[in-house]
Amino acid sequence: MYSILALLPHMEAVIVGITLVVILVGVGAIRSGHALVHRRCMLGATAFSVVFLFLYLLDHAISGMRPFPGHGWLRPVFFTILISHVGAAIVLLPLLFQTLRHAYRQQWPEHRQWVRKTLPVWLYVSTTGLVVYLMTHHLPYP
Repeated sequence: MYSILALLPHMEAVIVGITLVVILVGVGAIRSGHALVHRRCMLGATAFSVVFLFLYLLDHAISGMRPFPGHGWLRPVFFTILISHVGAAIVLLPLLFQTLRHAYRQQWPEHRQWVRKTLPVWLYVSTTGLVVYLMTHHLPYP
């Protein structure tokens, strides 16, 4: 039977997957003119991201870093993805803060300008987060 610590990486991946879907639904909603659905989705995606970050930090504070189990050509591929993911995640925090701040203040032109920068980074971080998870937990390595 798994302990809660063993389940944390899997819970984190589920949360990232949900976040990614909710972001995409929110983008579709605003493009269809459904501002309230968009607002709820984006606030939900932000909340899921905060929960993920808490669990991720808790997981790594308790368990430490896990070595990458792959070998050969996959190793540099993995670390390239991981490094770009971490760098983009660091950049995402202030971008997301500014985007949300302008939305909260109903400064729509500024909000749209920040969204153009924030959305691709948020989608990249979410997608590469899932790729990192799959590479560390589900690829069969010899």
